[in-house]
Amino acid sequence: MTVIFWSSVAILVYTLIGYGVIWWVVARLFGRAQEPTDTPSMQVTLLIAAHNEAGSIAEKLANTLLLERGNLTVKTVVACDGCTDGTADIAREFEGDDVVVVDCKDHLGKTHVMKLALEAISSDVVVFTDANTAIEPDALQKLCRHFTDEKVGGVCGAVAVNKTRGGWLGLAEDLYWRYDHGLKYSESRIAGAVSAQGSLYAVRRSLIGPIPEAMADDLVISLGVVASGHRLVFDPMARTIESVSSSDSKEFGRRVRSTERGWRGLMYYSALLNPFKYGLYSLQLFSHKVLRRLVPFLFAAAWLTSIGLAMHADIYLWSAWLFSGFVAVSLMGLMLKKYLPRVLLLPTFLFMANIAMMRGVINAISGKRTVVWVPTRD
Repeated sequence: MTVIFWSSVAILVYTLIGYGVIWWVVARLFGRAQEPTDTPSMQVTLLIAAHNEAGSIAEKLANTLLLERGNLTVKTVVACDGCTDGTADIAREFEGDDVVVVDCKDHLGKTHVMKLALEAISSDVVVFTDANTAIEPDALQKLCRHFTDEKVGGVCGAVAVNKTRGGWLGLAEDLYWRYDHGLKYSESRIAGAVSAQGSLYAVRRSLIGPIPEAMADDLVISLGVVASGHRLVFDPMARTIESVSSSDSKEFGRRVRSTERGWRGLMYYSALLNPFKYGLYSLQLFSHKVLRRLVPFLFAAAWLTSIGLAMHADIYLWSAWLFSGFVAVSLMGLMLKKYLPRVLLLPTFLFMANIAMMRGVINAISGKRTVVWVPTRD
């Protein structure tokens, strides 16, 4: 049990603190400068996959039509996945030279409708974005300016959270993205960003291969870019604003699904974990994506072994109290969230996020395949 305890604690500390600190230092001492030039002349397609987004699709399309374009020729494709709430009809009101609607009558899943849309897209770059996000006016040009470097295959945008609509979950999500963006920026300057997040990212059309079902499309497309020999970069100035659901149960379900599909995508591209072929990127991928998803299992192992060893030394006793206290405070926050200041609910957010991750990994390993779902919206 002693070996399990100390191994679990060491990996936890490395994953949650050590990796970020080490990569921050390395990036500032040895990292490459990101100096993109002016936006090149190229054709760009914004792809929005939507299922029952009647409440947001008009606002989204109005947002995309107002984006600064410069030298870019831009078209927007709305791929409707079996919408039953009039999403396709609303989108058709915008249809014209700049907007095209691909309407799949059956609800077959995001991956399926994205495949249909991509078959008709031949632009230089495809920009993927979610239906419930607002892209900042200059974000499109900031993404595409990186493509002057032929080695860059994809560009990841940043996520800003609309905290006024997400309650305590919005605050916690905002803190998480601030941490994640700092880590992505460091990774981008060393071996390239590990992967994109679905709210906003751009990829050369020639590098987008088949997207397997029941996998996280943003992760799989990102990893495919790296597997092709190109780099991903992260631009913190290319931002989109996202609203977070204020429903605990909806947000929990979204995280379970995201982890399940993401884990399957990691296993699909497990060859990228070979450091002899992919160098430091492999270490980044393992640390950022694999170990992070194992954190709840490591926590459970350290907690249970500390209880079992508590009678043998004070350090194990204090560790048992520390782990147990965190769980107790998290559960108390969940029960009293209506009465506590939002900032005091951070332990609850971390606890629930990791429980969702644990369940997602277990679902993936046990063979569960989430292909279709209803988007998490308030």
